[in-house]
Amino acid sequence: KADRIDRHTDGRLAIVDYKTGLPPSHKQLKSGYALQLGLLAWLASDGHVPGLAAAEIGALRYWRLSGGSKAGELKDPLVYRRQPWSDTAAFIDQSKAQFREVCDNFLLGNAPFTAKLHPDYSTRYTDHDHLARVAEWLGRDE
Repeated sequence: KADRIDRHTDGRLAIVDYKTGLPPSHKQLKSGYALQLGLLAWLASDGHVPGLAAAEIGALRYWRLSGGSKAGELKDPLVYRRQPWSDTAAFIDQSKAQFREVCDNFLLGNAPFTAKLHPDYSTRYTDHDHLARVAEWLGRDE
């Protein structure tokens, strides 16, 4: 579910994801570990958002709203060190490909679900590790 979708005067859409913490890093975005904006853009551009006609995506943004000494910050996920590293269409295509791969492997295929498929990117999300019995499986080769 998108936090915010705006339609610009030229008809293109802007997808905004609000963050109270840090938005995904460039490394996470480029490696495909943060697919939310790309998947939302895909759905919106194909007309799969209820009440919203299909349209080209004009912008993807993270808005960090912390309320601290720096109350807000805007981040364009397709810019790194003030230089574009991807365009919107390529980012959406990357998100589609990775989503389809996950579906083909795990939902439609025979690949087993792994508790910590990419532990470097998932170590901070530990609220439910006990339910997946992660401690019992970490360190095993099989």
